[in-house]
Amino acid sequence: MASRRGFTVIELVIVILIGSILAGIVSLALAGTLQRTSLDQSRRMLETMVSRTRAQAIQEGERIELQLNSGANTVSVVRTSDGAVLETYDFREELDINLDVGGGNEVLCMGPNGVADFGCGTVPITGSLYPYSTPDETYAFTITAGGTII
Repeated sequence: MASRRGFTVIELVIVILIGSILAGIVSLALAGTLQRTSLDQSRRMLETMVSRTRAQAIQEGERIELQLNSGANTVSVVRTSDGAVLETYDFREELDINLDVGGGNEVLCMGPNGVADFGCGTVPITGSLYPYSTPDETYAFTITAGGTII
């Protein structure tokens, strides 16, 4: 009787099938983690942009706008006096996140005292951030007159 060496085709197919199933489970779990990470990063970036708007208004001693644009998925810091765009962040390009603020565009104006200037813009601003691929994972936010996000 000859000795048996190696694996049969059936054994190899079973091992490959089990490996494929495990790889699929791991990739699904990893994809969910990556989306939650992107959503968390976008929340922190929104908070940073609000803080920068407030700080810029205090530093320059003039009104600075935080412009939220749903259509372009961007948040921009703009000097009101000359319309100069000081900074823009694109949520879609950077993190594959959708920015949604009710009317499509919202503006928060910070006065030189670091508080919202009610002569321009809307306060409070409510909206949400969510991944394009899974809109059920959502971060809802409200930007208050003091520049805090709740």
